[in-house]
Amino acid sequence: MKLFTAVMMTVAMTSIFASSVMAAGPAEEVIPGEGGAFNFLNGDVLVTDINRLKDFNYGHAAIVYNGKTAEAWPNGDGGLQNKNLSTWTSLSRYAVLRPKSGGTSAANWAQSEVDRHTINYFITANLYDKTLTYCSKFVWQSFYYGAGITINSVGGMVTPQTLYNDTTHFTRVYNTIGTWQ
Repeated sequence: MKLFTAVMMTVAMTSIFASSVMAAGPAEEVIPGEGGAFNFLNGDVLVTDINRLKDFNYGHAAIVYNGKTAEAWPNGDGGLQNKNLSTWTSLSRYAVLRPKSGGTSAANWAQSEVDRHTINYFITANLYDKTLTYCSKFVWQSFYYGAGITINSVGGMVTPQTLYNDTTHFTRVYNTIGTWQ
């Protein structure tokens, strides 16, 4: 009887442990950058809803390439730059969007543009213009020119929120945003 009770307790404890692990979600939900099992992949898209201007929330977006980000930022140096992933993983609200296809090709295009610094930072409604760009347009262009994938846009603009809400092309593999604010 003692053996039966010990076996049943072991089964119960294993079941409780398995349930708590499953409730925590897959390994990809471990906070990126904190030594967990999460691996960024080339082409992952990072978005945040933190950046605001008065009542307009414009957020920010970038694309992952070789353990860093390629992104458009108004920095006076051509507008394109690489940043460390830690600039994202230290944010309180961001999401990692994993492309369903074309991620590597998009990342390669993005990195080649950053290396050439050929695009200036400026918000424009012409998504196809490669002389002027902004953060989420640069991600859009990376998929369009690098992988031949057209991400939906509204009225010629693409925002970080547009990317965040695009479940056709992306899967949210990490998310601390919840509801976009």
